[in-house]
Amino acid sequence: MHDGIDRGPRLEETILVALAAGRLARAISVDRISEGLRARVDRWAAEGDGSPGRRKLAELVHCPVCLGWWTSIATSLAWPGRRRVRRGIAAAGVQVLLTLAERLVSEQGRAAVYEADVAEHSRRAIA
Repeated sequence: MHDGIDRGPRLEETILVALAAGRLARAISVDRISEGLRARVDRWAAEGDGSPGRRKLAELVHCPVCLGWWTSIATSLAWPGRRRVRRGIAAAGVQVLLTLAERLVSEQGRAAVYEADVAEHSRRAIA
């Protein structure tokens, strides 16, 4: 606290936690290295009694945005400093924005490359 005002988590800490949590969420939910983990969770959910908790956990490990909330809180709690829960909640918001921006850039980038390839192919066919 400075001058009696609680300024909340530091911006650089929040961004760093969000980046770390976003990478962790992506590693668990999307990356090839964790395919086995996701497959085991899927089998576990399918073998169960059909409880909603098992199905929700299986959905969670496939969703980087959903998992990002939990990895943000966990990463912030593990990270040294004050206001860990508040920082984790703020990091979760930043992490969602980063994930959505990555998805947008990735999808638009792939679409642009595809359109450029189609246009090049068309130009060569006409020539």
